[in-house]
Amino acid sequence: MVSATASRGLTRSLLHDAAHCKALPIAVHRQAAGRYPHPPARVQEKSGFIPNVFLTLAYRPDEFRAFFAYHDALMEKDGGLTKAEREMIVVATSSANQCLYCVIAHGAILRIRAKNPQISDQITVNYRKADITPRQRAMLDYAMKVHRGARHFGSGFQCRRQPRV
Repeated sequence: MVSATASRGLTRSLLHDAAHCKALPIAVHRQAAGRYPHPPARVQEKSGFIPNVFLTLAYRPDEFRAFFAYHDALMEKDGGLTKAEREMIVVATSSANQCLYCVIAHGAILRIRAKNPQISDQITVNYRKADITPRQRAMLDYAMKVHRGARHFGSGFQCRRQPRV
């Protein structure tokens, strides 16, 4: 497992690389990223943009594969949450972390997956006032409690799983 300090260092390095990535010719991006399972052209076709982290990681194959293995394990698997709900969690926790890059990138994906142009902004500002279902509010309450740390989970805390309808 990567320590929090090492993770922050890698994140800073990647964000620094991403900020300068736009200056590289698009043909170089296509050439570098063409070898990987999530080609930027496919991502751009689905979402309307290419996140800078994709372009930056295209030049770091090991990190690229690890990033997408982790991403896919969390965001693409079948389960009790929709893809839009997973993005809601990322947007809410990214907002709490004050990570503007993640709020913007995942917010754009959330707008597409939820088919709601305002939902991302509402969740970013205050998810408790957002136009979401009670189930989604409970989901975000739980995510934020986890985000704040395990010390907030007392022995009386129980996971309340609702059956998927």
